[in-house]
Amino acid sequence: MLETFKKLGLKHLDFSISIGTATLKGSELSMAYSAVPGGLRAETELEDMTLCWEILTCGSGFTAQLTAKFPAAINAVKLMPLTLTRDFSTGARIYKHHGLESGYFTVGELDATSNDAIYIYEEGQGLFCRTVAPLRFRDRFDLARKADGIHVDCNVEPPVTFTSDVFQSPRVFFGVGDMQAMMQDYAALLPDVSRKTAPQVGYNTWDYYYTDIDEACVEENLRAIAANPVYKEKLKYFIIDDGWHHIQGDWYANYRFPHGLEHLAGMIRDAGLIPGIWTAPVHVAPLSSLAQRRMTFHCPDKHGDPIDNFGMFVLDPTNPDCQAYLRELYTRLYKAGFRAFKVDFVSCLVSMDRFWDKSAGQYDALRTLFALLRECVGEDSTIIGCSLPVEAASPDADSGRTGIDIHIHWTHVKWAMESYQYRWIHQNKIWNNDIDFCIVRGPETDNDPKRSTIGQNAPDPKRRWRTGPEFSLDEARTWASVVLATGGNLYLSDRLSMLNEIGTGILERALTHKLDEPAVPVDQFYENYPCVWKQLDNGLERFTLINWEDSERTISITCPVGTYRDLWTDEEYFSDGTVTVNLRAHASVVLQKQ
Repeated sequence: MLETFKKLGLKHLDFSISIGTATLKGSELSMAYSAVPGGLRAETELEDMTLCWEILTCGSGFTAQLTAKFPAAINAVKLMPLTLTRDFSTGARIYKHHGLESGYFTVGELDATSNDAIYIYEEGQGLFCRTVAPLRFRDRFDLARKADGIHVDCNVEPPVTFTSDVFQSPRVFFGVGDMQAMMQDYAALLPDVSRKTAPQVGYNTWDYYYTDIDEACVEENLRAIAANPVYKEKLKYFIIDDGWHHIQGDWYANYRFPHGLEHLAGMIRDAGLIPGIWTAPVHVAPLSSLAQRRMTFHCPDKHGDPIDNFGMFVLDPTNPDCQAYLRELYTRLYKAGFRAFKVDFVSCLVSMDRFWDKSAGQYDALRTLFALLRECVGEDSTIIGCSLPVEAASPDADSGRTGIDIHIHWTHVKWAMESYQYRWIHQNKIWNNDIDFCIVRGPETDNDPKRSTIGQNAPDPKRRWRTGPEFSLDEARTWASVVLATGGNLYLSDRLSMLNEIGTGILERALTHKLDEPAVPVDQFYENYPCVWKQLDNGLERFTLINWEDSERTISITCPVGTYRDLWTDEEYFSDGTVTVNLRAHASVVLQKQ
């Protein structure tokens, strides 16, 4: 196996462990190597611990896992189950998934960065490194360019309160070679924890209204749904998003909903839809009533004070008092009539270092949270893990978000695709993917002069968040194409009554032609943004072609002989084994075999 690593160009392959301020590297220890089925095991027994590092062959790659055992329970241990060094050409691409800083750069532009996974590739070949869910502890990959090549370190960081006599890293899948093959082999390692519920199709108030919601806007959109035969048939859920409550931590209906939550849920139910509601259960506003004197179950810093996260304090779901608070909240919402729960701002738990439960890792805390929510809302409710990291692999979440919020700007379409293209493998295995709302409003698709909130006009070439022109018709169709390609949730979130015939037509076609299986990116790791997606569902074959460029582009695909029709325009294309399509900037086609 060591010879195999050399042939793959790996100059260095190692592990390390840190206990307090001391760090031990595997290469500096006397290790006993032995062959095990499918791989290699390295072990050593020191005075105060036993280490076992195991590397197994896994399809086109390998898995590495580090286990440390101690004679008594300790804390302040950090694991590094994989470190490696390899050369790459300066033109090789790197994807950085890091919130507002996400994007692509080249090896030649690399200094040092961190990421949740490593994808370094050129023409479909490269290095793939990613931890295998379910995780227990926070992890990250550090990436740096040094004189002897590109250094990759996988860091696993239990909370400082985590106390045990055994510390074990997750499995780290890594390999060098065909990136698409390694993506498939990695996907095969993921646990099948999906609840096997159907993807949700519905309406959500957030994207158009933000927090500016009231009973009148709910009634307006319920009337629009009732008046449209396609909406009425296809939409099942209606979710009230942020803006219904007083403040985070004080989860009661505010003055814009004077008749209360029972009345609100009843309005939705009377319209033939399933009522849903948004919450952020572990976020508490510092000015809330809860935070002033009664909040004794927060995640503390080293001084015991609450930790600030986006201006909010963070609650500890492993604390019994917090669990009682959450149980009261979600039982009350369930009794009010809600059966869909959008649960937001929970990823902050991954950055916490102290929990009441000394046996809990960061992802353990997340699974504890969602298990409690499921207990409160029952099996007849659906739970959307908005910001729930997929690494938690919670068996209690029906669906989960795959990336950044969508808005009616092309910058957000590309941004959403950047993360989604590495998460399509989760559909129907971890959960139903939720790439965010299917929105289409823009100057060509609605009649609304107030389609965006105030304060989005200043040009800023460095800003990605809600910047640039509003959706063109081509961009609206392309975003709808992307949502359809996911096979996951499909929620509308425009002001339905203000869409014109063109905008309404896009949504009607999207709802009518939704599939539940994900499309597979055919040219992933050859393009920064995959242009060709192939989707199969119950014998139906569909190809989605997207031009991500700012100028016209011609895309050719290999496909079975026959006639294909574009979902959006009804234009027909004949294949003699190949179809060639000329696409305007930001345009797309969804070709379905007739």
